[in-house]
Amino acid sequence: MNVALGTQVIDEGIPLLLRRLSVILCSISSAFSGRPVCGAAYNQLKNMVETEIIFSVQESPEGGYEARALGHPIFTQAESMDELRDMVRDAVRCHFDSTPAPAVIRLHFVKDEVITA
Repeated sequence: MNVALGTQVIDEGIPLLLRRLSVILCSISSAFSGRPVCGAAYNQLKNMVETEIIFSVQESPEGGYEARALGHPIFTQAESMDELRDMVRDAVRCHFDSTPAPAVIRLHFVKDEVITA
């Protein structure tokens, strides 16, 4: 199976970790652009054994933190990082109520900073 990343195509010879990374990057881009995940990456996400779930975490404009799952319709927010970790665990348990939940929850922190040129 080939995974499209921009105009590059990554083939089966690339280790699984790099293929997963390309899918994650495409998903992060999708999460912030509001556009759907690109076709090949979406198929790769669906076919992956769900051993982990990844959340994109950023500071909320109103204060606190927001976490959005990549590839799943899960969103939560909290005032502190400790509270956010608990809220993410709870949201994952609720979302995967009738199916096995991933064993690992990965929090990917995103911080945008604008500086003058």
